[in-house]
Amino acid sequence: MLVLVVGGWYIVSGRVKPPEERVKDSFINLIKEENGHIKSEISLQPGKDNQANFQEIKITTDGDFQKGKEGMLELATIFNVLGQTPGASLSGKGEAMIVGGRVFYRIDEIPPIFSDADKIIGRWIEGSSNVNVLSDVFRGNILEALKNQKIFTEAKKIGSEKVDGIGTTHIQVKLSSAGYASFLAELVKQSSGDTSITKEQIEKNISQLESLPFDVWVDYSNNLKKINIIRIDATNGSTTNISIYFSKFEGKLKIEAPKDVLQLAVPLASSSPVVSPASE
Repeated sequence: MLVLVVGGWYIVSGRVKPPEERVKDSFINLIKEENGHIKSEISLQPGKDNQANFQEIKITTDGDFQKGKEGMLELATIFNVLGQTPGASLSGKGEAMIVGGRVFYRIDEIPPIFSDADKIIGRWIEGSSNVNVLSDVFRGNILEALKNQKIFTEAKKIGSEKVDGIGTTHIQVKLSSAGYASFLAELVKQSSGDTSITKEQIEKNISQLESLPFDVWVDYSNNLKKINIIRIDATNGSTTNISIYFSKFEGKLKIEAPKDVLQLAVPLASSSPVVSPASE
């Protein structure tokens, strides 16, 4: 089959590849990636009638991911949180990892909420120790389900733009609730053999996604470079704005389990927690 690249669009057998197919291909290519760089920007704003005690929260992350030795996804990312309350600005930052099915996090800066927070500042702490993210089998099941279902609909090209210096096509698209429900039902069946969860049951719970548009930016090889989702709550006007960027693996962060880990005997609280090293 002859494939020509013309102006960032695929011409396959004399046919322009539709935007829906380009979007699906971009997600398939992302799932296939064995390593890469990912960063995100998240903004949360309460609605006018909301009783939230904050005015805005902004969260940014910047990290790397890789396929681990056991096939599971491993991740190392730094994070920053900025919050604005009616009377003050709050900030926090740190790093989080998923390595070998274990979660680790380190807090380098935390708002003055806990009186004993200084006991954990700058130290690695272990969270869950049984996290299986995108194993080889599950990754294969996702790819198979993606290929078999029409998940995206109403896709339209917005224009050509650069993301992190790379030329991309900006496409706006919507999720098909029927297609997404079929995808999830097939994924559950392939992964667990459970056929009791039907696409009709799932579709009832996700029907609101039908009207939620989102934007993607894909390069000429249909690699996903950016996703943007903006959701405004119709009842109170609260806004969630999420942008996620994907690029090649840069190796900025070292993805391996930290050696010096604290073990918290009780959750961090306003009273003094018992903190002891995992090993002396």
